[in-house]
This record gives sequence, structure tokens and C-alpha cells, in this order.
Amino acid sequence: MNVSDLRCPSCGKGMRLTRAVCADCGITVEGALEVSPLGRLSRDDQQFVLAFLFSGGNLTKTGEMFGISYPTMKNRLAVLLEKLDRPSARKPHVDDVLARVERGEIDAGQALDLLS
Repeated sequence: MNVSDLRCPSCGKGMRLTRAVCADCGITVEGALEVSPLGRLSRDDQQFVLAFLFSGGNLTKTGEMFGISYPTMKNRLAVLLEKLDRPSARKPHVDDVLARVERGEIDAGQALDLLS
């Protein structure tokens, strides 16, 4: 299970990690465990970042892997950079995200990702 996908089965809100167990020796660590910024990305976003890195940071090659255009690649990368830069508790204002959709900077899926 991807930690970015952890949702409460009752209310649907995100959950935080508080316990880790070593699979080999059974040692347990409990407390407020922090997930890296990359670990907080959705599985799709993590796959995109890996593909981008494996392509040597080449937007054109990465776009070809995903079947998307260079401008769409630039927009997706901009959205990812925003996700990585913002603290996990802070969300962008809905009006700001809608304005970006209207300007063509991001598509509806990217807007949903920003607001979730």
C-alpha cells in the first residue's frame, strides 16, 4: 500500500503514520512518523517523477513515454513542484486553482490533485 493513499475507512480523510515495524527483527518505532515529500505524492505522480528521472530529466522523452505533449509535460511538472513545495496541511484556494484551469495552465485532473 502506498502511504499517499492512506484514507480513514470511516470519514475518508487522510491518515498519518504513527508506527513502523522491522520485518526482520520485530523492533517497533512509535510516534509521529514523517513521510518524505515524494512519499506524499500519489502513485501516479511518483511514477511520473521516476520516469522523468530515468529519462535524464528530458521532458520530451518523458512526454513520449506517457503519450502527452511537451506543454502538458511542463504543466504537470509545475503542478508536481507545487505539491512538493507546499506543506502537506496547506491547500491552495479553490479560486486560484480554477483560475489556473481557465488560463490553460493545468487541466481538470491536475486541479483535482491540487485540491485533494
